[in-house]
Amino acid sequence: KFHDAILNLVINARDAMPKGGRLTIRTENVESNKTIEKQVKDFVPARYIAIRIEDNGMGMKKSIVNKIFDPFFTTKETGKGTGLGLSTVFGIVKQSGGYILVDSEPGKGSIFTIYLPQNDQTLLEDKKEFKNEAALPKDKTLLIIEDERGVRSMISKMLALYKVKSYIANSGKEGLELYAEHQEEIDLILSDVVMPGMSGLEMIERVREKRPDIPAIFMSGYTDDEMIRLGIKQHGIHFLQKPFTPDALLQMIRKLLLH
Repeated sequence: KFHDAILNLVINARDAMPKGGRLTIRTENVESNKTIEKQVKDFVPARYIAIRIEDNGMGMKKSIVNKIFDPFFTTKETGKGTGLGLSTVFGIVKQSGGYILVDSEPGKGSIFTIYLPQNDQTLLEDKKEFKNEAALPKDKTLLIIEDERGVRSMISKMLALYKVKSYIANSGKEGLELYAEHQEEIDLILSDVVMPGMSGLEMIERVREKRPDIPAIFMSGYTDDEMIRLGIKQHGIHFLQKPFTPDALLQMIRKLLLH
């Protein structure tokens, strides 16, 4: 999936140059140095491969750069961006044991630099430790119900990184149909709450008529108090408020699957 991260950055560079411009991609071997260490929290000194994606587009002010990897943050017009692309890129790079930095100023373009560890024994051990901390069981299957395409894409890509099987539905009705077809396989349901037609709560209630103990996580942009009024917590369903980070979702899924 790493090629998806590069493609996402290239598409963003293109969008930053609506009247045309110059896109440059460079790779080089680098040693860690104090400049990099100052910019990256918990940086591991080692040998890295640097991938720099540079454009001479409109650039970004500091307040935007500081939020650029936040889930659901976007500077694009409504309907033209989900705010999940760069969050997904960040997750892919982190999963690879690497880091990503941004250098940008209004009118001066942007430079995204990805640092990936070179393949020596020390780094392999570090990467193995990282993966074990966030590992998900490979013999489990999830049912994902989400009507927002960008959120579905982010979740499915994240689960694919961990080689976890999932069925994806874009509505409560389709989720119920998928569950009926694959109920013997499904170990956990992850669902949005408010969707056109059948809500996530109604769908879960229908499933729990026959399988009351199935673990479930609801995702929603509603506040915690509103969730209580909707009766979510009374149903013993775990709640993840949007926007959330991929790490927060992974930790909750892992906790329920390993419980």
